[in-house]
Amino acid sequence: MADKPAQGEGGKSGKGRLLLAVLAVVLLLGAGGGAAWWFLLRKPHAPSPAELAARRLASVHFIVLAPFVTNLASSDGSTHYLQTTVALKTSEPDLDARISALTPELRNAILRLLASEPADKAASVQVREQLRQQIGHAVNRVLGAGPSAAGGPVSGVYFTAYVVQ
Repeated sequence: MADKPAQGEGGKSGKGRLLLAVLAVVLLLGAGGGAAWWFLLRKPHAPSPAELAARRLASVHFIVLAPFVTNLASSDGSTHYLQTTVALKTSEPDLDARISALTPELRNAILRLLASEPADKAASVQVREQLRQQIGHAVNRVLGAGPSAAGGPVSGVYFTAYVVQ
């Protein structure tokens, strides 16, 4: 009778080892699947507003347009001209190519705004500031940003030269 329980224990021992091996394989596969999900399929965290601002600041650059020369509306009958150079501030890296492709339309929009100013007021600071804002809106409209400059690809417009003659 002593031999019989020993065989039964031996049989249980083989089933126990097999169960332990299967359990180890399942745990190993589960850990591998979890690691694969963590490194490959998990969505990265969204950048914070501070990180986005730092990225934008790092990629800020200026696009200087060719000089503009236009005649101004005159009330005294003489001819007056405005000569200016405009620089556009952006943080979009591909905007240079878009502006290059749309240069005729952009120049037309800007020239129309510049030419609409009366000669006797074109040199004032208020008119220049107003023109900067209007040019920003017009450029962003041409670039497809909608009717306002808010959130458009051009965040600033600067006159690097401004001469009224």
